[in-house]
Amino acid sequence: MSQRLRLLRENDVFSHHTLDISDTRHLYQPYSAIVKEPDEEVERLAKEVLAKGKALIVKDNRGTGKSSLVNHVLLDLGPSFFPIFFRIGLAGDFDKVSSDPSEFARYLLTRTRAEVLKVKKLSKAALERYRQYSAQEISYTEGRKDTLLGKIKSTLSWIPALASTEVEVGGELQTYVETALSEKIYNDDRIAAIAELCEVIRARKLEPVLVLDDTDHFLQQGAIDRRPLVDAFFVNVVPMFQDFGCGIVLNAHSSYDDYETFRSAQKKHFDEVLTIPVVGFEGFVKIVEKKVRAVHADIPVNDLFDSDALEMIFLQVYLKKPKERMRDTMLVLQEAVLAAIHANADKVALSHAMHGLFEAGIN
Repeated sequence: MSQRLRLLRENDVFSHHTLDISDTRHLYQPYSAIVKEPDEEVERLAKEVLAKGKALIVKDNRGTGKSSLVNHVLLDLGPSFFPIFFRIGLAGDFDKVSSDPSEFARYLLTRTRAEVLKVKKLSKAALERYRQYSAQEISYTEGRKDTLLGKIKSTLSWIPALASTEVEVGGELQTYVETALSEKIYNDDRIAAIAELCEVIRARKLEPVLVLDDTDHFLQQGAIDRRPLVDAFFVNVVPMFQDFGCGIVLNAHSSYDDYETFRSAQKKHFDEVLTIPVVGFEGFVKIVEKKVRAVHADIPVNDLFDSDALEMIFLQVYLKKPKERMRDTMLVLQEAVLAAIHANADKVALSHAMHGLFEAGIN
């Protein structure tokens, strides 16, 4: 049995879940390095938009890697940028938060306060370890074995910038959040409070970026007609973003193009719209290779995967399943590796890839 394949499996390099921000340096292959057209260099373009404090939409189907792309860009922007995550799917009063600007602002302030105060409980040494892992000063495999780092990653998933800013600056922000911000959550003008929070962050020589990475949650409500809620979000909530005075990145599902309210908001309130590029076979191999090298730095991907196995997954999953292209591809790769391990093989062959396709339940 190939120990090399077992290590790929044990380290979950083909996870079909969104990459944590700190994992992206280890596992994410930037499209800007593998595409041929400048307008497909999405990381570079996104970075340019956010660095100017402008508003960006990343638009594609679910499971295509929108969140992983944004996480990579946020990490690449460096510690001077301070992402504030808003996750609609975690809101308790989903309908109110998604349609009422004041309720949206209240929830954003409440969650920001809670997440910043989580960081306060972490030691300076723990924060430094997180910074080292994010910067690849600690290897991916070493990070996987570190249980403390695992806990830190889950704690910092909202505001990772606090791990890499100076301790004094982080302390000042935490003090502000504990005192002034706590009071403003219950005031009437919560929208102004968010603008003030952004100014407080900026006064510490950090640049705030509001990140909405799960707006496709509107589409996950079963048979309920969510069109009125989607319309309310883009008509009532999105216009107030321009009052925050910070960069904005919003991940949107491709089907929102069918909504006139989305098309109008996109035109009025956003400076750039990007989609995830579809790469050729050579680029696809580089995506796989990036993940392999997180565990086996000196082993070529062709030593672990037969070319026809990768080509089958590329043709039958990556190109054929646009709705959840990257998620399904990672799932099949994961199952193919497992099939090869069970067969005591040293390499993933076409038969293992076919078995992976079956086990993943992808038709």
